[in-house]
Amino acid sequence: MKPVSLSSLLGDLVRNPQMARNQRLVQLQKQWAKVVGEAVAAHCRPLKLQDAVLTVAVSGAVWAQNLGYQRRLLMGKIAEIWGAAEPLRDIRFETTGWYAREKTGRVPLAPEHPLIVPLAGHPAPAPGAGPPTLQDRLERLRTLARWRGEQLPECPRCRMGAPRGELVRWGMCGSCAVRP
Repeated sequence: MKPVSLSSLLGDLVRNPQMARNQRLVQLQKQWAKVVGEAVAAHCRPLKLQDAVLTVAVSGAVWAQNLGYQRRLLMGKIAEIWGAAEPLRDIRFETTGWYAREKTGRVPLAPEHPLIVPLAGHPAPAPGAGPPTLQDRLERLRTLARWRGEQLPECPRCRMGAPRGELVRWGMCGSCAVRP
């Protein structure tokens, strides 16, 4: 095998079409907030570019649907950034690539579940106390249900907490409305 200079190897690498696509994807990732705006960029990011189709990871199906409606506008903005380079054929939005980010810790996770977050007036679980037992979780669920019930207006028939809309509509809670 004949030795090859480093400059010729780097030249071949730079001329490689796959490398050019990767460079465009990196360029787009760096300027993504400019393309979609800061608020939207917090919920989506370019994931891969293959066969002139850009795959964008989104934080949820609602974001995928809304961005799908903006597909043509986004393709126009991306074309402005890339210039005369190979144009995009399509953009696909998917939720599967989004959750890989959680492992890196770069994105804050969704708000904690109410069974984990301390309730107002109730002490938080002690750090290092170990995972809660099933009995602890059930007691917490009972406490949460009681607390939520106290926040609702009372049904005149069963004296339980009821959503205000049910009381306005039927004069009682939905459970009592369907009972004879």
